[in-house]
Amino acid sequence: MAGQPAARQGDATLYGGPIVQGSASVLIGAPSGIACSVCPGGLIKGNPVNPSLGAKVLPGETDLTLPAPAPLVIHRSYSSYRTPTPGPAGLFGPGWQGAFDVSLQVRPRALILNDNGGRSLHFDALSAGEIVYSSSEKLWLARGGAADLADARHALFLLWQSLPRRLREDTHHYFVSNSPQGPWWVFGYVPQVPAADAVLPAPLPVHRPLLCVAERTGHQLRYLRDVGGEFAGRVTGAVDGAGRRFRLALTRLALPALSRPDDDGIRLTAVHLLSAPGFTAVPATPLARYEYGPRGELTAVYDRAGVAVRGFEYDAQHAGRMVAHHYAGRPVTTYEYNADGRVIRQHNPGGLDYRFEYDTDRTTVTDGLGRREVYHFAGENGLRRLITHERADGTTTHSDYDGHGRLTATTDAAGRKTEFDLDVASGSLCGITAPDG
Repeated sequence: MAGQPAARQGDATLYGGPIVQGSASVLIGAPSGIACSVCPGGLIKGNPVNPSLGAKVLPGETDLTLPAPAPLVIHRSYSSYRTPTPGPAGLFGPGWQGAFDVSLQVRPRALILNDNGGRSLHFDALSAGEIVYSSSEKLWLARGGAADLADARHALFLLWQSLPRRLREDTHHYFVSNSPQGPWWVFGYVPQVPAADAVLPAPLPVHRPLLCVAERTGHQLRYLRDVGGEFAGRVTGAVDGAGRRFRLALTRLALPALSRPDDDGIRLTAVHLLSAPGFTAVPATPLARYEYGPRGELTAVYDRAGVAVRGFEYDAQHAGRMVAHHYAGRPVTTYEYNADGRVIRQHNPGGLDYRFEYDTDRTTVTDGLGRREVYHFAGENGLRRLITHERADGTTTHSDYDGHGRLTATTDAAGRKTEFDLDVASGSLCGITAPDG
């Protein structure tokens, strides 16, 4: 059994669905593949705030994308939520994550996936060639070390074969996918030029960055990372599935002492198109450009015409805690936080204001017209779910979940219940029982 517990759920059949909901020990029962919190960009209210976490969020803003089989998408997500086990500070500064900031921490007895929502997903360590599935997060995590999957019925059998053989057999590579159709997110270490006084062989780094996104068609988006110099290990370029080459211009900022200890001050300042198949001339100006404040916080985003399309402001005492933002030509939305770092007030000039009140398993949201909604939650960390929603019109809805955090039933405002029959192993929907039976 390769030293693994004999009855982990992940050792059973994994015929569908995403990352493992198992345990390191059937006696302890500690789950693997569980996130440190619910997704910050999931349940939102206002402009927008997550009422479960009390976090100010911006679920996703796209600055650049060009059509390609495996396109480069410059995409930013923000959350004021702070995980206890964060990855390194991203290229957009504190609070922000881009796709190229996603990383995997490889520890002796655990794996921690730091996603682009600022969360940490915890897994047991994997043996070479092992694949596990998270029922709560609906994604797979795999480790290289097997040229082929032993079970031809496995949901990922064909997707695994789409990877280059050298990646499949390399035990230092890890792979994540949320669909049997792909793609794979490929994580690994970046070989770096050793220092003159380095003791060799050097241990492999704990953090494994995202190296590429591999489609099942064979097309790849490759992130190019420096092997030495000031930006060693950082992404400085990309090649998309159409063969376009991009340069990601970086700079290192001198940050004040109050900054995060794992923040090296490296920031993305611009994205340039270097070449494109079939074209001899490419734009001289950047496709997107970014500005930062003295603490390394993202303050402005410019489009390819040089127009400032986004602006952001942050708390003077808490690096990366957003207190205001605006779009070009639109009013500024502001936020206030309590001592726990949760949003308690949102002000929208010319629009609705919101007030947030937090209890242990309940959040009350009141808008500027006095309309009140109450959200009731159950569960912990990544399994925390909305179970009852008291709406402003006086009606109530209810939701039921299984032990993996998967929706099993809903009751609407009229009391009509709909039940969902799920496959135990994969979580796939097998049937629906409507209110009329």
